[in-house]
Amino acid sequence: MENFKNQIIARLTHAKETLSAAILLHEQKNYRSSINRSYYAMFYAVQALQYLTDSEKRKHIGVIEVFDKYFVKTGKFSKEMSKQIHKAFDIRNYTDYHELAKIDEKLSKELLDSSEKFVSNITTYFQREYELFIGN
Repeated sequence: MENFKNQIIARLTHAKETLSAAILLHEQKNYRSSINRSYYAMFYAVQALQYLTDSEKRKHIGVIEVFDKYFVKTGKFSKEMSKQIHKAFDIRNYTDYHELAKIDEKLSKELLDSSEKFVSNITTYFQREYELFIGN
């Protein structure tokens, strides 16, 4: 962990900045972009966890599989968190690549709320387990 401390901090900071962008985009009624940023905030937080494993996945589904294998199946995080990131991945893919996708405030807000909790849970994990504190 010590070898990757700076990378973990950078990745979690990126997650929080991306989440802030998602909030602003949602407030501006730019729901498609808010959904994208909400998902990426979750993804960056999971990438921070990947530094604690011997895995170096790059593709989105690979990073999510590492989360499931090392952190959900071992009980460090709930199955609900796994469901959240899988759902966010699917929604983000659909809304990014289907121009006619029905995107509304409710869907954007649902994913934004999920992302806020998700990033907070991972940040809290690093604080509790590694005394690693990330600013706002």
